[in-house]
Amino acid sequence: NNDTNENCDNLILRVDGTIAGGPVLDYEYGHKAAGGSWSMFRAVWAGDDDDDDDDDDGTEGGAKKEQVRLRIKLIVPPDRTKVVVMEGEVTRG
Repeated sequence: NNDTNENCDNLILRVDGTIAGGPVLDYEYGHKAAGGSWSMFRAVWAGDDDDDDDDDDGTEGGAKKEQVRLRIKLIVPPDRTKVVVMEGEVTRG
């Protein structure tokens, strides 16, 4: 039954790096994302080193902290000329 799928905003991250599903991005016509992509990567905080405490900026006492990050790009319908990008740190919890 597709009734439950139409009300679902879940993203499906496929192993080939593409995306299915997602939230409504065109409220005028109710279109969901017209595809997209995702990737995981490692990053090191490249900000200012002025502080010595852990201010959630990726540093711990002045040492650089490597993070695993997830970037999701959703194509906005119907023209497919705009992209919504979401990115954040991957943690286990």
